[in-house]
Amino acid sequence: MIRLPTLVVMALIAAASALVFRTSYEVQALEDQLDALNRSIVMEQESIRVLRAEWAYLNQPSRLREMAEKYSVLAPVKPGQIISSLDEIPMPLPGAPAMAGIPLPGRKPAALPAGPTLVADAAEPAEPARPAADEGRRPPTAPSRTPAQSFAVAPADTPVDVLLASFRQRLSAQEISQ
Repeated sequence: MIRLPTLVVMALIAAASALVFRTSYEVQALEDQLDALNRSIVMEQESIRVLRAEWAYLNQPSRLREMAEKYSVLAPVKPGQIISSLDEIPMPLPGAPAMAGIPLPGRKPAALPAGPTLVADAAEPAEPARPAADEGRRPPTAPSRTPAQSFAVAPADTPVDVLLASFRQRLSAQEISQ
């Protein structure tokens, strides 16, 4: 007959072997996950290397220059195109219409207080007194044009076109003299 201490020791040995068996399977599963994760990291690193090589190819200055010449009308800035002072801006031609079509802002911004102030110390700005609104009159902050009118194509006789024509004439005269 088997004694009680022997049964207890055998039960402990069986429980320990079951625990070791279970732990070894868990370790094996974790090693498989680690291998899969390492393979994924290697694939991502290879993908990053390929993308960096592609980026380096796409950003080659010679290739970019060729693409810019092929698909763009941009050219390097010439010294004659740079305006260095306000005196070089062409004046309107005599008899050119006034700049009535250019919308101006409704009012000037409020003057800033002198000296540094903290936001917490700044007092609330007083609401400007508004005159009684007339029936047919817009408030001073309303735009003078609707958005559709602002983006409409201007006729060829606008002051901007006249200024551009004057500027182009001046440039062509400079290019001829050089």
